[in-house]
Amino acid sequence: MKGQTWVTLEDSVHLPRLYLAWPTTPEFTQEQAALDVLSVIMADGRSSRLEQNLVYKKQLARDISAYHHGQEISGEFHIIATANPGQTTVEIYKEILESLDEISQTPPSDKEMERAYNRISSYHIKQLEKIGGFGGKADQLNHFNVMAGNPGLIETDIERYKKVSAKDVSTAAKLLNDNFVGLTVNPLKETKSSSRQVDRTNPPKATAPTTFSTPQPKEISLENGTRLLVIQRSQLPLTTVGLFFDTGSAEDLKEKPGLSQFATDMLFEGTHSRSSSQIADEMEFLGSQVTKDVSREHTFIGVSGISDNTNEELDILSDMILNPNFPVTEMERIRKEKLSDLRSIQDSADATASVAMRSVLLGPTTPYGHTISGNEISVASIKTGDLQKHYNETLLTSNKTFIVVGNISSDLAAELISEKFGTLANQQKAKENQIVSEPPAGEGPTIYLVDRPGSAQSILRAGHISIPREHHDYHSLAFVNYILGGDYSSRLNMNLRQNKGYSYGFHSFIEWMKPLSILVARGSVQTDVTKESVFETLKELTNIVELNQIGVEEFRKAKEGLLKSVPSQFESNQQITSQLLNMAAFDLPLDYFDTNIGKISDLTLDEVRESAMKHISPTEIKMIVVGDRDKIQKPLEELGYPLFVIDMYGNSI
Repeated sequence: MKGQTWVTLEDSVHLPRLYLAWPTTPEFTQEQAALDVLSVIMADGRSSRLEQNLVYKKQLARDISAYHHGQEISGEFHIIATANPGQTTVEIYKEILESLDEISQTPPSDKEMERAYNRISSYHIKQLEKIGGFGGKADQLNHFNVMAGNPGLIETDIERYKKVSAKDVSTAAKLLNDNFVGLTVNPLKETKSSSRQVDRTNPPKATAPTTFSTPQPKEISLENGTRLLVIQRSQLPLTTVGLFFDTGSAEDLKEKPGLSQFATDMLFEGTHSRSSSQIADEMEFLGSQVTKDVSREHTFIGVSGISDNTNEELDILSDMILNPNFPVTEMERIRKEKLSDLRSIQDSADATASVAMRSVLLGPTTPYGHTISGNEISVASIKTGDLQKHYNETLLTSNKTFIVVGNISSDLAAELISEKFGTLANQQKAKENQIVSEPPAGEGPTIYLVDRPGSAQSILRAGHISIPREHHDYHSLAFVNYILGGDYSSRLNMNLRQNKGYSYGFHSFIEWMKPLSILVARGSVQTDVTKESVFETLKELTNIVELNQIGVEEFRKAKEGLLKSVPSQFESNQQITSQLLNMAAFDLPLDYFDTNIGKISDLTLDEVRESAMKHISPTEIKMIVVGDRDKIQKPLEELGYPLFVIDMYGNSI
């Protein structure tokens, strides 16, 4: 292409966004590798040039990213930036061009080049954890075979990036010239409503089933009283290390929801010896990825990367956890980001539905009902003292478990953690675990409508409170959910997607927690069939209880599907870490991975049917509908159920 092509559109969003795309060179050229390196230097991680300048220092952008996509005939280089509230994409665009011009004139530093290679190498190795899926081994073998005629490049292609010089990167930057496409997306000024025949007569025969042995964690009690769970995997030089705290947003102060998440975010923003930028720079230089997760009942902070860098990663991680200083300037920056994110929830009908579901089921101000990120009033009110108090009196006093997965021995893991975290004592704080009763019998479902003018789809949520994770019917109810909406061939998806064509996908899940859990069916449907979709969803929830109980063949296929899916749950370090997090969160025994398989195998059809009858209560279903009120309210009222119009926090309108 020649010259610039600009497109501008308006959408129902709160923040402007800029998209830039340049045509580039094909895959496997020297320029392609240099452009990949350029994308990492420009906008991959906190210490990258554009993120450091536009997001962190000048705070013009809420986020920014860059990537290069090499293809057979030509490639594409993309930069995407979301403006902060009160900012425009015009200034961001100017800053991007200035940064590209600068790097095209002055090659990047040796440190930037080494950081970029470390990150690209880390990404490449992590992809090799997966067998299938996008970016997995099968996908990569196919890519190298089709694009280069040599699937063996999966083992050697990374070497091309070692040969990329700083001068090559500057030369590649010159390719990002005036020939590009620009797209700006601005908030609405006003809110408005194959011919080839395939022989399928001779399908391939199924291979003999293979055996799978679950990995066995090793438990070590450290001298400071903390617990260490280790699973050693030597297939790839990757290691994940993290610290589990037995406390989450359910322990937020009632008047300050969002405090746990805010305090956890601030652990990454500076210590007594490292600034926020230094933490990001050191981690990204090592090619490491940091993880933070605040749920209702736990907090997890971890790091994953190349095993040779584990010692250095733990130096940084321990400093963050043991020596945070909660700098005011960083706190105000994080506050602005959080307020922006909270306002952006309204841009997503899906996020709005999720918030409304919890608000209706549990109450918007209760420990298990408020949003984990808080609300605008609470986030604006949180002070440094609140963060420090939460850190000292809640986070540090909680029960703690170290989790290590990867190419490291349990002895070395224990040695490194004892060295880095020796002063972090485990106080074994006791916690109440109240068991809630079954949902009381009700007179019928209730519909709650959240108005979203002009919405092309309606977002549905249907659910009720259910049994806690430690209930003896856990396995049987989880089995019921798999049949109801936990699999592609589940009842909800086959009905609303495959048979009726109302939805692109409709599923259900159970959010397991200690005192209670939540059973939710969810999906998006076409606006003109909202009423019919609500009817079909409620029908499926009713049928599985009594009118159309789980059948013999349905039961057999579900059990087979669940058992055959177990190996895929242990494919990567991240997945195994998630399994160990559940083990720590719910105090499961060390042999749980094996006994879980046995309990699924031993389930009977009668047990599963009984669990559906006992624990799914159609008369207590709360149905959230987010959509265009003018188009869907009257049809919904025709269903005959009580209907209330609310905001996303459950307040009546």
